[in-house]
Amino acid sequence: MNTNTNTDFIEALMAHILEGTRIPKVQIERAVGPILGFFIDRVLSATLGQDIVTLCPEFPIRKGQLDGTADTQSTNIDWLLYNKTKNELILLELKTCDTSFRASQKDTYTTIQNLISSENAGFLIDDIKEIRNKSQEYGKYDFVLEKLTTYEQVITECNVAQIIYLMPESGKLPQDDSPKNQTHRYSFNDLSEEITHPYAAYWKIIRSYLIKLDSDTRRKRNKQSETSDRDNHQGLVDYDEIITKCQDQPDEILVGFYGGVGALKSAQMSDLQTRKYKWDNAEYGKGTKDARNWIKGSAFLQIISDGIGQKDLS
Repeated sequence: MNTNTNTDFIEALMAHILEGTRIPKVQIERAVGPILGFFIDRVLSATLGQDIVTLCPEFPIRKGQLDGTADTQSTNIDWLLYNKTKNELILLELKTCDTSFRASQKDTYTTIQNLISSENAGFLIDDIKEIRNKSQEYGKYDFVLEKLTTYEQVITECNVAQIIYLMPESGKLPQDDSPKNQTHRYSFNDLSEEITHPYAAYWKIIRSYLIKLDSDTRRKRNKQSETSDRDNHQGLVDYDEIITKCQDQPDEILVGFYGGVGALKSAQMSDLQTRKYKWDNAEYGKGTKDARNWIKGSAFLQIISDGIGQKDLS
């Protein structure tokens, strides 16, 4: 085996993948996921000093389990792993962009975590069987069940699940209601460089490229100054406070919202309620603004009152 040639290939491949961070609509997670998944259990084992095994990537979750219905359609969590040292499941979510995290995804993970805590994780296997029985791709769900056979008993008896968010250091995590000792966030730089794996040398190269995602930001991608949010607003407030300000001064203030009216109308209420908002005076405001990203308070209120995003609260 020509190690130098293989090393050169891994370098070129990772450089090619990360170039996608500068291209609209390219989903880096889809490219990074399978590569990271090849190492993820050994990486987490070395990082945490525990014995962790991968149970299944893109683990299917029955949608009805999330909303209390009989829906047998599926959604997915990025990885389901098992911590043999602590006898706990791990629900792992991968993000490669500082702006891509959504509260609705957090809700999926915390709902599953809470169900495991209140009962046990046996429903995960039962639900795969239900999904399989309604799917034209039942063979794929049989394959997942086969992969879980070795750990089926421990899954059935397990009632603790950790949530791990693996995401860039520059990314912001919405407030999480999970117990602090059951939810963890790691950046790519936090991941151990030294692992036990037949291809450990290649992991070092892959990690060195993933670390670049830690410092990648929207401002950097747009070649803006990396000063703190530019001095073009009066304050940064939560959802309830911005609603109050808009009600008190509907025509006197502006609300910062990247993408403007169109982005606000397409947003989900669960996301709107967990973010922060810049605001400024409509007249004689501070600094320089891109008008496309600012909405008058009265317009902001009107869009909210029209019921935008309410469907995800039902």
